[in-house]
Amino acid sequence: MPALGLALCLAVACADEAAEQRAVTLADATLALGEGRPDDALAGVREVWDDARPDPHAALVAAAACLDLARAKDAIAWAEKGLAAEPGEALTADLEWARGTAHARRFHEVGRDEDWRTANTSLEIGASAGEHRVDSAMLLALLQVSGGRDNRDRFTRYARRVLQLDPTSDAADRVRGAAEQLGIDL
Repeated sequence: MPALGLALCLAVACADEAAEQRAVTLADATLALGEGRPDDALAGVREVWDDARPDPHAALVAAAACLDLARAKDAIAWAEKGLAAEPGEALTADLEWARGTAHARRFHEVGRDEDWRTANTSLEIGASAGEHRVDSAMLLALLQVSGGRDNRDRFTRYARRVLQLDPTSDAADRVRGAAEQLGIDL
């Protein structure tokens, strides 16, 4: 029995070491993304990704990197992998921001109504919580008056949400500029 106990201890130690290395690699990938190195961030996530145990934070890093690389289809795929892991509210909102942003970009490139609808649905969730709620609300506001749409009431609602969340942000400046062009008083 002592040999079995030693084998179990070694297996646990190896598993802990592997988990620690994955955490370090993911931290490096997150840092790379923040430093404007999306290729390095994506490579780091791919190094630690395990389909059997999806990590929603890693999926968010990969999705954001794909957005930086203008790869909307890949950003959507990574966001959906992260959402499949059923993360908590804030991480779900951030993954929905990534998915919604990618669909909004595809809508502007291709003009498909399906992308517009999916972007709206995802960004509404993204605007509710998480680190990207201001950007989600801004994109939602702008989507209401783009691509031939003229839903000024929804634009106003989401633009005001941006101003409520962070009135000094670049996103607030963008919605103020759009409101001025539309003749809307926020």
